[in-house]
Amino acid sequence: MAVQRRVHDEAVAEVRGLSIGPAGGGDRVPEVSLGVLDALDRGIAYRVVYGANILQDPKALAVAHTCVDHGEQARVFPDVALNVLVCDDRFAVVGVTAPDRM
Repeated sequence: MAVQRRVHDEAVAEVRGLSIGPAGGGDRVPEVSLGVLDALDRGIAYRVVYGANILQDPKALAVAHTCVDHGEQARVFPDVALNVLVCDDRFAVVGVTAPDRM
């Protein structure tokens, strides 16, 4: 099981997150992470701060709207530097994205 999926599956009350926003590029289509909607539907509270670049990507913004429609509380901040998920104050996952190559 991917460690990010573990956060969504094992959450009992709350998941808090920071998201730098869409990563990759090219043909990559942003999508809701596996387990998020299931967790939201079972009543897990999600509070996420997205990087402002999400506002420039209509597909990524649509993904965020899907989560909000399921109950996520979302905010946008100009300078989100990394991806973090915190599960019930029990454990956290920090995601590192490699910089684009020249």
